[in-house]
Amino acid sequence: MSPTSTPFDRYVETLLAGGGTGPTHPLDPEAIAGARLFIDDERTRCLQCHNGPMLTNGSFHNIGTGNFAGERLDFGRVFGVRAVLLDEFNCLGPHSDAPPDSCLELRFLNTSAPVPLDGAFKVPPLRNVAATAPYMHDGSMPTLEAVMAHYNEPPRDAGAPHELRPLGLSAIEVARLIAFLRSLSPEQ
Repeated sequence: MSPTSTPFDRYVETLLAGGGTGPTHPLDPEAIAGARLFIDDERTRCLQCHNGPMLTNGSFHNIGTGNFAGERLDFGRVFGVRAVLLDEFNCLGPHSDAPPDSCLELRFLNTSAPVPLDGAFKVPPLRNVAATAPYMHDGSMPTLEAVMAHYNEPPRDAGAPHELRPLGLSAIEVARLIAFLRSLSPEQ
């Protein structure tokens, strides 16, 4: 077991070793029920953004957290992508000594994503998520409970169309998802 092993990692190792449930089972029933909700594409759709070993797809998504009015404007990646492409110091710019075939990220940068980049931010990994508060790109949500409330009932008018739909989860289901998320962090 590595020093960063989490209860969820131990649960997966137990399952892969052919273990079942029992008194030494690494996850409690609430976290297991939360894991089932997490992978339920009909109910939660979590895996659309949070997949792979680090539980992130590394993409940009609009989940209704951008700020399009007021003093602290925050438009997401919409201007960042344009700025990178126009920057004369980027990998493909006249000041770069990199061969063009080594600049794949810029050559294949998706500027016409199915969801506009207005209000879109990079999906963070969920590994160690219980220890990384506050949450969201701007630290606007202090707890996992606040994050789950946002996903369960996303804002209707977020300044730009976002990808979320209300989940309609019960308080028990939300608590189960949070128990699962906490299992992704090493025990203190």
